[in-house]
Parts: sequence; structure tokens; C-alpha cells
Amino acid sequence: IRPGKDSVGVITFTGEAKFEQELTSDLEQVRRAIERVEFKPPPPPPGYIGLPIIVSNPSKLPKISPDQTTLGSTAIWDAISFASEKVGIQGSDNPRRVIILITDGGDTSSKRKLNEAVEAAIKYGVTVYSMGIGDEYYGGTNEDALRKISERTGGRAFFPKKVKDLQPAFVAIEQELRSQYIISYSPASRKTDNKMRKIKIEIVNPELRKQDLRLSYQQGYYAKK
Repeated sequence: IRPGKDSVGVITFTGEAKFEQELTSDLEQVRRAIERVEFKPPPPPPGYIGLPIIVSNPSKLPKISPDQTTLGSTAIWDAISFASEKVGIQGSDNPRRVIILITDGGDTSSKRKLNEAVEAAIKYGVTVYSMGIGDEYYGGTNEDALRKISERTGGRAFFPKKVKDLQPAFVAIEQELRSQYIISYSPASRKTDNKMRKIKIEIVNPELRKQDLRLSYQQGYYAKK
């Protein structure tokens, strides 16, 4: 974090999205917030002992409290929408607004859909980088969803298999954030109706196309009034 230039916040999304730490340039506050984050796996069904069971009378099963049903649930798309709005407003003076999403990609409790999360990120000019970390015993990683949320907002998705793979992934994200090209253009339509316009950028140079280069950019914008 560059003092006076960068701000970082920490958001968790177990059950619902909430700030563990508001945007700050204080690295120590960010560290403490990260240390408070706990992994909470979802509770097993009543009577579950790791083997299939047959329930002859479901009405006799103990009831699960609302707190238990949200334990371990994840509201990823709600969190992206929530974070995009907060970063977009509080970080309005910062030209780069980024969310680093660390998750397995399995959304279980969002009220919003993936596409709505993408639209919220684009609306507030936020780029999403995903760090897909999943346990095969809990369903693995939803790579397709994480690639979609990242690539459509101009970011990338990483899928580290081991702890040692995390550092190179974060270094790659930092390098991309510190180096970028800015392209501007004037659309043919001058309509300002608050609707989203899609953008597609391609490499036309034949020699560059052979190099298998990859373009990362936000694939749309809102024509604001």
C-alpha cells in the first residue's frame, strides 16, 4: 500500500456482505482485519455422520435455527455489488478501483445474480480479480463463474493449487495494476439513457496476433445522463 495513494478495505460475505475494515491506508488495520476472518463451513444435515442415511420420519428431525442456515453460506454476487458501490463512492478520487475476490466461486445465498454483479462493477468502474481457492470435499472451485466476473470487468482469475502459488498470483495482479494503457474513443451513438453499452477490443496486427497476447479490459460501460 502506498501511503496517501492507495486505500484498502476488507469485506466478508458469509450470509451477507459486510465490512471488516473500511477503506484505509493503514496497513496494520488491514492486517488485523484479515486476521479476524474465519472460515465457517456449512453445518451438516441433522444426523449426518459422514455416511448416507435414511430418514423414515423427517418431521422428527430437530429444527435448524436461522443462524445455522446462514453459517458457511456465501453471498458472492451480493458482496461484489456491495463492494463495487462502496469502492466506487469512497474511492472516487482513485482512478483504479479494484476488488480482489478470494473464494471458491460457489454462491449459495445471494439475492443478486452473477450478471447483476458484473453490471454493478462496470457501473462503478471496478475491476475484479479472482483468486479461486476451493476444497474438493466442499465442491471444488467454480472456475467458469470466477472467469466470467473477472474477464468481463477487465480483470483476471487465478487458481492457485498450493500455498506457494499465491505469491506469484498477487505479484501478477500488482504488476497489472501498476502498468496499463488507456484507450479512449467516441461512440457513434450519443444517446445517454443510463443503459449499458458493450465494448470489444481486438488485436489486428497479424504479427502480434501470433504471439497469443491477452487483452484485459472492461467489456462495457454505462451511457450516463
